Amino acid sequence: MAKYPLAGFLGLAVGLAGIGACLALANLFSVALVFPVEKRAGTPMPRAVSGHNGAGFASWFFSVIGVGVGVTPVILAVVFTQSAPAALRLPVLVLGAAAYGLALAWGGVRGAAIAAEPKLPELAQIAIQSSL
Repeated sequence: MAKYPLAGFLGLAVGLAGIGACLALANLFSVALVFPVEKRAGTPMPRAVSGHNGAGFASWFFSVIGVGVGVTPVILAVVFTQSAPAALRLPVLVLGAAAYGLALAWGGVRGAAIAAEPKLPELAQIAIQSSL
């Protein structure tokens, strides 16, 4: 028998919150850190146009840090509820983390919409410069 048989359920809870945090940050950074991209031969992934690599790196770096910060409440909930019975603890943690992740994703969409409204002409110009 595994040493930690319930680790999969706890990982699911943290993962659900992490997905919500990733979606929220992706929405926010697609408005806040805008840069033109191009699709280069030999790779299916678009890359930043020359001179805009710093914005791409900043987007990646702040996403990694932001997801860690966003998932911290779920990790703390897992740690602080270790003494509770597993039959009660696991469903509450998984459902709570799913709701938290959904709230993060929804908040990211709302925040991106609010941030994008005054920048729509600028965003359109950057989109025109991108060669995808």
